[in-house]
Amino acid sequence: MNFRKITEGVDLVPVLEAIHPMAWREVTIRQEYAGSAHRDTESIFLRAPTSTADIFNCLDSIELEAWQHLGVAEFLTPVLDAIGARELGRVMLVKLKAGGFIRPHTDEGAYARYFARFHVVLAGHCRFHCGAEEVAMAPGEVWWFNHQKEHEVCNGNADRIHLIFDACAPGYTGALS
Repeated sequence: MNFRKITEGVDLVPVLEAIHPMAWREVTIRQEYAGSAHRDTESIFLRAPTSTADIFNCLDSIELEAWQHLGVAEFLTPVLDAIGARELGRVMLVKLKAGGFIRPHTDEGAYARYFARFHVVLAGHCRFHCGAEEVAMAPGEVWWFNHQKEHEVCNGNADRIHLIFDACAPGYTGALS
């Protein structure tokens, strides 16, 4: 199993309303690095690695200004409690443009092995593929997925916005093995 729905009915309107349109263009490294699978995305980093020198192996994260501005901690705390999270890693908002794709890729390195990956759907609908499975994630839902297996996303006709967070939580490992 590469997907697990955690909950649904999460109200994210306050987060969406607090996003300044220019914030999407402040940090573009994720979509612009050579060979990026995320070229059709824009991101707002809320908790980021303490160093980008060895980004796939850096386990430490720090809160950025947007973390407080968007009030994400208030919303995320009950979700972290529900999954039994012991540690929070990186957190970002990711917008996939209408008709866009996240190309097939696998998250690698010590960071991907240590933290599980969760998606909170804020807006839009998309088809998310991981391994041989496919799910349609809807606004207000919280999902875990196995980011250590090859995955890709195909977006529909409206921007898709997800709050993506990584957590160390029992029963939610990268490979569930």
